[in-house]
Amino acid sequence: MATKVKEKGKKRQKLNISNEQFITTWQTSNSLEDVATKLNITKTQAASKAVAMRQHQIKLKKMHRGRVKEDWNKLVELAASFAS
Repeated sequence: MATKVKEKGKKRQKLNISNEQFITTWQTSNSLEDVATKLNITKTQAASKAVAMRQHQIKLKKMHRGRVKEDWNKLVELAASFAS
């Protein structure tokens, strides 16, 4: 049975982002990916920081998760337009 071994020397990188900067970026962004890109952090780091802030009663806007709803009828028509 294989066990996971934590690599030595790997430390968590501390985020060098002020709470004010994070809140401003979060509230003016359209997605979690947008926040991560603007702050040069991972989506996981951005989501974790948002969760921590919400635990302190900071009202951050909700970000939509997952894919944008597809217009399936439009896609059916598009595919059919290529049929001979």
